[in-house]
Amino acid sequence: MDRLQQISLSNPSWYLEIESFLLSHPEFGPYAYLIPLQRPSFKDRNVPKVFIEHLLRYMAEAGVNRNYSYKQWQLMLPVLKENGYNIFNMVEVLKDKLQPKKIEAYLDLWDKVKDVGPLQFTLSDLIQVKVKGVGPGCINHLKMYWSSETQIVEITDRAFIQGFQVIYPSVSKKDIQAKVNQWGPYALIGNLICTQIYHYLL
Repeated sequence: MDRLQQISLSNPSWYLEIESFLLSHPEFGPYAYLIPLQRPSFKDRNVPKVFIEHLLRYMAEAGVNRNYSYKQWQLMLPVLKENGYNIFNMVEVLKDKLQPKKIEAYLDLWDKVKDVGPLQFTLSDLIQVKVKGVGPGCINHLKMYWSSETQIVEITDRAFIQGFQVIYPSVSKKDIQAKVNQWGPYALIGNLICTQIYHYLL
């Protein structure tokens, strides 16, 4: 049983979105076997179940070496869980071990979170404020897991860009947005395939 047939049997609504995208964009057809069996969701096993944790993990990983960010996150997570995700307290406990620029971003986030409460802070709250170091790439990543939107594309993400260039080798980086604008209502499918190409084929 191939990937699409498996998805059609287990998740028909997800399959219809995929089919609609692939019919309009057959260039993705050879890579359809990379499509996840389910739409990304915070219910996925490896995704944090608490929104603020997912956001902080993304912030810790942004723009730094993967091994370094993993070590940072391993320091941060136990403190956050122990103190109820009080970011200010986490910075106080770990300030000598955290990147100074990241500390600024964490404290700016805390200013936006503290009145709402870290465990009550949602994607909707984040979209309504400006947080230092949190740009469109972060917002789109979080939307993929914490919303039902289907036109999400992580256009600034390195993995997406490199996968995109496999599908469209003649499209320059500055023209990626124009191409993505043609993907229609299920652009998320193209985003996922490009990212999967990066992780599994490059």
